[in-house]
Amino acid sequence: MWPLNLELVLASGAPGATTAGTETLEGRTAEVSELTGTDTGISGSSGMVLPVASVSGKIWVDPQTGALLKAVLDYQVDVKDSSGNDKGNGSGHLEITVTQVGNDTVSLPK
Repeated sequence: MWPLNLELVLASGAPGATTAGTETLEGRTAEVSELTGTDTGISGSSGMVLPVASVSGKIWVDPQTGALLKAVLDYQVDVKDSSGNDKGNGSGHLEITVTQVGNDTVSLPK
């Protein structure tokens, strides 16, 4: 699994989340939050330490279900090995939009 997934970036920005009002997406009212975070240092599954140096952006959440409807995030990551040695750094941009909410049924296997 790629260690720089959405959950890692969201978790890094979540502590600095602030409410930014509501917006309508595809006819649904969404709660908007602005995310900011710095120096969060989360370990990846490979033993590599992936300090997310910064995260900024917005997320839109359906208040009825708690589902993520949209995310637009920019981030910086400093990659270190398990000994703390720098292996590189870079920036990233994530955009995710969920559409057709309520038009399909999703169920989990039993």
